Amino acid sequence: MSHEYLNGLAHVCVSADGDEAFDKAIRFYTETLGFTIGRQWKNRAGNRRAMLATGTGEIELNSDGTSKAHGVINHFCLACTDVDAFIEQMRTAGRKIVVEPMTVGANEDPPQSIREAMFEGPCGELIQLQCVNYRQ
Repeated sequence: MSHEYLNGLAHVCVSADGDEAFDKAIRFYTETLGFTIGRQWKNRAGNRRAMLATGTGEIELNSDGTSKAHGVINHFCLACTDVDAFIEQMRTAGRKIVVEPMTVGANEDPPQSIREAMFEGPCGELIQLQCVNYRQ
């Protein structure tokens, strides 16, 4: 990688159509593919989320099928050392900022401190940035 703030791909998010499809996807990824559940939580809207460890990265699974407006692959996430500075670079470059930088993760099990933001890429794709174990 040659960007001063980016470390690589953090995760890919897959959308399931509701709880039944979410449970089916969990079984597929864990029982069939052998991935492990790193953590699970519900977002502010009450939708279920899980991070599945693949061995070299993670798949985020969500139960909110309405996010399929962007396709089954909702977004990809880049590990980032400075979310705020990178978002400013994207704003200056004319990229549409979809989610302004914010700190999340307090409701996860185990609790985390994650700085994140999201912007739209040149093809309409959603690109999320995350700095895990963020310290102000």
